[in-house]
Amino acid sequence: MKTQLDNINIGFMRNALYSFRQYNNIPKNTADLDHFVLELWNDEVFRESVFLASYELYNEWARLCQDDPSLSQVKRNRINNSILKYYIRITTRSTPFGTFASHSAFELNSEHKNIEAGNMDAIHRYTTLDLSFLFQVIALINRDFPEVHEYELNDSIYKLGDYYRYIETSVQNEKRVYTLSSLEKDELLDFLVETTANKSYSFDGLVALVAENVDRVSEEDAKYYIFSLIDAQFFKSNFDICLNEHSPLCQIIDYLNSKKGIAPELDAYLETLIKMEDYMKLLNSGVGQPQEYYNEVFALANQFSILYDRKYLINSSLKRTLDFSPVTREDLSRIKKGITTLSCFWDKGSETVNENLEKFKTAFYTRYEESLVPLVEVLDNESGIGYIQEQNSENDFSSLLDTLSWPDSDTDSFSITYNKKIHEFWRRLINKANLNGETFIDLSQHDISNLQNTEEVSLARSLAVMIEKVSDKIAISSVGGTSGANLIARFSNEDEEILAPMNRIIKEEQNDDHFIYAELLHLPDNRAGNILLRRVKRGNQLSYLTKPSASENTISLTDLYIKMMDKRIVLFHKELNKEVKIFHSTAHNFDYNSLPVYQFLCDLQHQDISTALVLNIGDTNYLMYDYIPRITLGNDIIFTPALWRVYQNEVSGIKAKNNTESIKKVREYLSAKKVNRYFFISQGDNKLLIDTENDNLLLFLVEELRSKEMVTLTECLYDPEEDEFNNEIIIPMINRNYTAFKTELDPHLFNNNIADNKFIPGNKWLYYKIYCGNKFSDKILQEVFPGLLTQLNEEMLIKKWFYIRYSDPDNHIRLRLEINDNDLTNTAQIITTFNDYFDKYINEGIINKVEMGTYDREYERYEGEFIDTAEHIFHYDSKLTMNLLKNIPNNDDLWLYAIKSIDAYFDVFTLDLDKRYEVISKIYSQFQKEFNVDSNLKKQLDLKYRNNLNIISEIAETDDNPYFSEFITAVTQNCKEIEKLQTIQKERLVSSFIHMHINRLIRSRHRMHELIIYGIVEKYYKMKIGKRKYLVS
Repeated sequence: MKTQLDNINIGFMRNALYSFRQYNNIPKNTADLDHFVLELWNDEVFRESVFLASYELYNEWARLCQDDPSLSQVKRNRINNSILKYYIRITTRSTPFGTFASHSAFELNSEHKNIEAGNMDAIHRYTTLDLSFLFQVIALINRDFPEVHEYELNDSIYKLGDYYRYIETSVQNEKRVYTLSSLEKDELLDFLVETTANKSYSFDGLVALVAENVDRVSEEDAKYYIFSLIDAQFFKSNFDICLNEHSPLCQIIDYLNSKKGIAPELDAYLETLIKMEDYMKLLNSGVGQPQEYYNEVFALANQFSILYDRKYLINSSLKRTLDFSPVTREDLSRIKKGITTLSCFWDKGSETVNENLEKFKTAFYTRYEESLVPLVEVLDNESGIGYIQEQNSENDFSSLLDTLSWPDSDTDSFSITYNKKIHEFWRRLINKANLNGETFIDLSQHDISNLQNTEEVSLARSLAVMIEKVSDKIAISSVGGTSGANLIARFSNEDEEILAPMNRIIKEEQNDDHFIYAELLHLPDNRAGNILLRRVKRGNQLSYLTKPSASENTISLTDLYIKMMDKRIVLFHKELNKEVKIFHSTAHNFDYNSLPVYQFLCDLQHQDISTALVLNIGDTNYLMYDYIPRITLGNDIIFTPALWRVYQNEVSGIKAKNNTESIKKVREYLSAKKVNRYFFISQGDNKLLIDTENDNLLLFLVEELRSKEMVTLTECLYDPEEDEFNNEIIIPMINRNYTAFKTELDPHLFNNNIADNKFIPGNKWLYYKIYCGNKFSDKILQEVFPGLLTQLNEEMLIKKWFYIRYSDPDNHIRLRLEINDNDLTNTAQIITTFNDYFDKYINEGIINKVEMGTYDREYERYEGEFIDTAEHIFHYDSKLTMNLLKNIPNNDDLWLYAIKSIDAYFDVFTLDLDKRYEVISKIYSQFQKEFNVDSNLKKQLDLKYRNNLNIISEIAETDDNPYFSEFITAVTQNCKEIEKLQTIQKERLVSSFIHMHINRLIRSRHRMHELIIYGIVEKYYKMKIGKRKYLVS
């Protein structure tokens, strides 16, 4: 792995609040559990953590401690087990969850030592009110006091035909529901949209705009009209929470302070919120706070007369102050060494593909090809293609269907990838370890050099390495992400110490003026806002249906255009004519029930990069083996803990009514399987630490096996006998070898008038799709097209014509005919003549079907206004390729004439030998990446070049071929616009024309042919340059 990773001298650690030693306080006998749970009530810190996590369980626990006689034994056992699970969490899990865990920041060059157990003085607390509650407060005030706010246009508005389309937001059962709405355009709406764009207006200001600019409208009528637009959410109040600013509660208090004295009710709300803020400060004074504080907060919340859930109202997180580093410089070296080893097992073919994005690319190209299209138009589910392709039909509401609850679709099927080299390497090692009873596989003892990839892992510019520090060992959990800020940004809203390192990450990411970098702000759900809060300042933001930050420049959704270039989706800003890179610096899982715009922009972050580098042992190996040993690199780097799969049908007596008997059977089974004393029950991200010598804990595994056919166990790497903390350490790193894909776009392309470049059949053009097999396509081009086109020309029915080969996915020829004088009579005669020529082949089954389509000119691809000249070149090229197809006796020799054609194109675009070599080298390099060209294929290509060099030189350097002479003369004389092009435009265009020529000439596997042809031409030009230098010297 050549990737150079540098740290920024900062690390972040997440810890369980309690240590493993406290975990060992759990009694081993089931008879002692009741007393232990009762005693835990006296632990004020743990008790408060349970209160925050589950208000209902806390109350049930209180009843248990008061020996409530109405509690049955079954109910008591359930409470005990639930409390015990929370206690396991506070002693063994470092994943952020209320006051069960803490986060820390540390400098990597500071003194190294371990965390001290029981030191609560180092703990600082951050307490906030739930965003779902605060959004309800905002909705209440916006509804009851509409005239005190300022308003802006809904930021999702866009024009579509005679309508303004936009998203309306409603809340149902505390969930945000988004609906696509429309308002028919009229003169007044157009005026308001144009006048208020990117501006804020008071309610009275909006009323005045209507009253002063519409004849005979009273102020009362104007108010009613503006009220209706506000109610329809066409205009939205600026009283809202920004996800990318300081505390939401502070934002609301600041806003209401600015409105002080306007209305007594508003002042009362302000006073209540200030009191709630005071209690947040009291709670922040430490952990283990009395319930009285919470009761006061609940009483204050009740004054708003809105529904809320007590268990969610108050959110707390903990920070542990560290004046030392848990990671040494030696640890950093080992981490980088481990990443290098991980990259050996990286396989691009085995990477998780973003199917939504890939299907969208296919749908986009099918619909728009290489057009530059407004993003809002593309993602509109009715006029465009939407985003999630499978959901497009589901966006149309049906009262018959959508009131029913449907069963989930079959999810038992999934795809796996198979890399023979990697799979066989691991299968051999795992089989050997299982045969010999080995507990670990040490990669330092095995040769992995032959697993090295020719293609580099494409990590992002900044990324996060997550490890666990286990005594003197490093366990590498994951490497990657779209940004090194994603896992830490959520703490930046509260913790000032996070801001400086996060700004360093952002500065490293935004190091290229070619791009506009923007932070995406969107609230998919009220409660999700709690993890979406951050302070990430990139200079630009794209806020969608949420309040933007006042300190950042806001990009409008309607300024964004997208285009397919080199099999990539590229996002452009219309006004600034720059490519846009979107960041969503959060750990939010955006895949579920998200708006198309939000999910598309989040998914787009993953394009071009490998977002997760983990140890790849092969899909089939992971599924096939019920025991996989720990995998290490030497004695100090761990890649994966040991894994066991336990099956219900293998454990006798698991369903016995007597728990003691079941525990005994499970313990015997685990001993026979040589499962470690301490292990985790693992299910996704959820882990529960089990001690096989503890009946209370082993009972959890018994209950799992009673309800599930299979349970996965993973080794606990720590020694819970020692006074250690479970930890997750995040080390942001900068990828110095990162190279961003860059695309250039001419600004005039944004001015494309689509109406001038789309032609339905009979409007200036006729466009046919002729479906047939590959070999039959040559027959049609040689036997049918010449007669048809000659007749249409002689009868002066067409001006010009051209064709290309295509598959969507069926093979077909696309024939485009420009109608002479755009005359209906001519159109009818062309159709009749076409039918006369093709009727026979359709009846014989040679042609499967013929379709007419809308001709959508590739305006952007061919430099805008150059499209007319491009169509003339297509015409002359089509004549050239048909002549070659008809007159080259051996079809297998066509690729040789493609080389001559490439040279001819460079002639008409007046590019010298050095430029020809530069252009071809660039194209060839792109194709090498596409086909993962290895040394073996390069050797074969070199051999093919050397074996055919004489004939290549003969064809390429012979000037008496009449077809090429005719082509060069026609283009040179009739396409004078070429002379006006800049060199960079010529380079772009000639690449496209060459690509299209090979498409016309070669009947199948076009891109593979292009790869080999470009490779040969590159060698040919390199040889000519070498000869020239030799002759000069």
